[in-house]
Amino acid sequence: TSNAATDPAAGKLEVGAGGRDYLASISIVHNSDGLAIGRVAVLQDVTDLKAVDRLKTDFIDGISHDLRSPLTYMRTYAGMLPVIDDPALEREYVSKIHVGIERMSRLVDDLLDMTRIRAGIDLQFDRVNVEELLTELAQEYMTTARLAGIRLAVDAPRDLPPVKADPNQLRRALTNLLINALAYAPNSGPVTLRAEQRGRELVLSISDHGPGIAPADLPHLFQKFYRGKQSAVERSRGSGLGLAIVKSIADQHSGRVWCESAPGQGSIFFLALPIEAH
Repeated sequence: TSNAATDPAAGKLEVGAGGRDYLASISIVHNSDGLAIGRVAVLQDVTDLKAVDRLKTDFIDGISHDLRSPLTYMRTYAGMLPVIDDPALEREYVSKIHVGIERMSRLVDDLLDMTRIRAGIDLQFDRVNVEELLTELAQEYMTTARLAGIRLAVDAPRDLPPVKADPNQLRRALTNLLINALAYAPNSGPVTLRAEQRGRELVLSISDHGPGIAPADLPHLFQKFYRGKQSAVERSRGSGLGLAIVKSIADQHSGRVWCESAPGQGSIFFLALPIEAH
């Protein structure tokens, strides 16, 4: 019987097949006399590991860009101070620096919130009446919507079954969706907050009549820092984490999120939560 052993100095090669990525280790097998009697190839599926690595890279790139942008903005205006001969202009520059600070604060707060949500920290589940929640949100943002040229409407039957959820986190998710609709679809018609039962799910949605979203962007909307093809003004409106936070909240509630949209036809963002069995 031969005493076979693998060669520890063997190299590794990355190969792709069938849409998957594999790390191939090829070793020479020797018998007890030290003669090479063959080779052994071991394939390790590293597709998911590479996907995680890409997500980490995208995350670092995104947060670096979003932190560098307001820092550059603030440095520029700070370099113009003081403006001794024009107090009004000096106040304007200081105000712009404050805006940059607020943008960075929102980003850091959203990052911390996402971390807490994904870790399940401080989640307190209760039975939530979604019709009451949607009505409260519509009343809270009525003035903001009016200033944006939008009328808010609520479409939710009073006899909908309650869902088991953290009331604060569910409100946060719906607020993020509503703020997006107000920000990206001004002066475009009504925004409707809707709730309906579909099988064993309660489906919450917020629809607008804005410019719509390109098909290529739809699969990526709930990724961190993804904003699609937007102008610089639109990019400055948020941290780029609003929809990612919505997805994290849905995941913590065993729910799901998605968007239906087309250019020029508005958008509908959905949040579906399981209905608790009686």
